Amino acid sequence: MKIFNLLLITFAITITTAQTNHSLSFDGSDDYVEISNTPNWFSGNEFTWSLWVKLNDLNVDQLLIKHGTAYGASGNGIYLNYFANRIMLTSPNNSGEGVQSPENIINADKWTHIAISVELNQETSLYVNGENVSISAYNGKLTSILPPSGAMYIGEDTYHDSQNLNGLIDEIQIWNVALTGLQIQSYIII
Repeated sequence: MKIFNLLLITFAITITTAQTNHSLSFDGSDDYVEISNTPNWFSGNEFTWSLWVKLNDLNVDQLLIKHGTAYGASGNGIYLNYFANRIMLTSPNNSGEGVQSPENIINADKWTHIAISVELNQETSLYVNGENVSISAYNGKLTSILPPSGAMYIGEDTYHDSQNLNGLIDEIQIWNVALTGLQIQSYIII
């Protein structure tokens, strides 16, 4: 039932004026969204996650979306976070694989569109405001993802009670296919 509610919230946010008072708000201490009946985003080979984010504080690490128990180089699944002044997508496989943005790519208190498009063993692309800003992270491109177990979380790493989001998230979109850069740009409504 929670997944239906999240999709309904996302749909409601999408059809209203984006980035107004209809976004999910996180206080940086204990707010998060748990989706226990998760969407089937993981086909085994490709997926895309997309969202708008407005961070209030860029001096702390913050979780955006996580599915599975992934943490550093252990666990399963994958997570997208703001870490060390970068946007990062990380899988714990092979002591950590993923993609990151350059440092200081986003500004505090300003809406930023983030999208991650993944084709395992091929291309993992990180887009910020429609621009591909991908830099290989840790041990390189994603070669595999251990199937995620457990709930999907937005706004906090509840497994480790860390990376609490301080800001707003809007228009979360999850696909089980890898969108192209042009497709991602077509979904950005400013």
